Amino acid sequence: MASQRSPDQVAAGRARLTQAAEEAGIPIGFRERMSNSRLALEAAEFAREQGKLHEFHTRVLKAYWVERQDIGEANIVVALGAEVGLDGEALRQALEDRRYRPAVDELVQEANGLGIHAVPSFVFQEKYLVQGAQPYEVFKQVMERYVLPEQRGESMGEDATAG
Repeated sequence: MASQRSPDQVAAGRARLTQAAEEAGIPIGFRERMSNSRLALEAAEFAREQGKLHEFHTRVLKAYWVERQDIGEANIVVALGAEVGLDGEALRQALEDRRYRPAVDELVQEANGLGIHAVPSFVFQEKYLVQGAQPYEVFKQVMERYVLPEQRGESMGEDATAG
């Protein structure tokens, strides 16, 4: 389960994300009520099996962040899937049957075990974690300090987290 953040932490995170999106020319919007992304995550597993994960993931992100759609609503998730070429009725049935619930449960447990409590989160070399919307320099620092030396066989010592 994700840790609770204070209203000030949430506001600061939104400000960083908004600034990063503006700098990158990416439109972004926030909702008053966050969606429960569980159905979208289960639908993503369906899309993965159909070879459409990237297309579905991209469409869901746009629907949530730009169009402010509720990706916790089955009808919306099914419509988004159909837009990218998934069989809408098969997707709806999979969601109703909760066919991908165990797979998503496993992924959530894995994320919790890695200490992931923010979106987005990036894991490098299965041990270096960058959480939240971060500037390019943070990723560059992780690559230069941890990832590239490991690839060259240099020892780095302790695991590290950023963000």
